[in-house]
Amino acid sequence: MSEAASLTEYDCVVLGSPLTAGSIRKEVKEFAQQHAGELGGKRLGLFVSGLQGGGEEAYFQQNFPPELLAAARAKAFLGGVFDPDKCGFVARKIIKAVAKLDRYTNTIDPARVEAFARELAR
Repeated sequence: MSEAASLTEYDCVVLGSPLTAGSIRKEVKEFAQQHAGELGGKRLGLFVSGLQGGGEEAYFQQNFPPELLAAARAKAFLGGVFDPDKCGFVARKIIKAVAKLDRYTNTIDPARVEAFARELAR
């Protein structure tokens, strides 16, 4: 993740990450922690993406600072995509064992994406 421009230039910020074993990317987590004060004053949307839903609120609680969760105008679990042709051997084996997937799978829910955008725009 490259260094972000000054957040003072933005009124609205969307911050999110894919989940790996229930955790967002380290760089996103660090960015959220380091800039929590600034982000909390913005129109803020938080999202996570992954193949396995259920317990979405727990993903947010364990990955984002409480002050950002309280300040977020919109939060959403948006689903995810698994494309075995774009994964390495080890990743394919892990996903097959954990998620029981061995072929292209797309769980992105366009209605959830639209609802997230509408909620953020309010």
